Amino acid sequence: AYNNLGCLYRSREQWEDAINAFNIAIELNPLDSTAYCNLGLLYLLQNNLIEAEQAFLTAIKINSYDGDAVLSLGILKALQRNLEQAKTNWQTGLKLYPEYSQSARLYRTLYAIALGEIESGLTTLQQILNQEKPPVGLLRYVMEIAHLLQRCPQLTGINEAVTMIEKAISTHPS
Repeated sequence: AYNNLGCLYRSREQWEDAINAFNIAIELNPLDSTAYCNLGLLYLLQNNLIEAEQAFLTAIKINSYDGDAVLSLGILKALQRNLEQAKTNWQTGLKLYPEYSQSARLYRTLYAIALGEIESGLTTLQQILNQEKPPVGLLRYVMEIAHLLQRCPQLTGINEAVTMIEKAISTHPS
């Protein structure tokens, strides 16, 4: 519950409340890799790379199969301008990440674009957005990752993905 509360606060950019909620989740279950990963994402959004790295490394230490943590550590490495390590993390993380849910396919598509599969990734993203019309709430979480990837200047194709997601959010029926 505190993990979910932290995500809600994070989406509202209520940073201190989000940090407190994730820390309570961790206090209640110190082996919850998801809480550490969510805390790391919060720190990434705040551009606090040192705290983010600690949180992701802890999540991976707890659960080496945590695809979210491995993928997110890749974003951190890209932000640190270590693109080779970032790509290694993304390739490893995608092997651990689920494939079939709508959210997983959206995230996987963003990472495929980050890995250089720009044309096929943008085509897949457009198909998901047009044919499946994901809910705005999901798209906002996907946009968090897209914006983080957009802060990595060495990546191409991400700006186009952000534009597509923004358009899907703005034209989604209320």
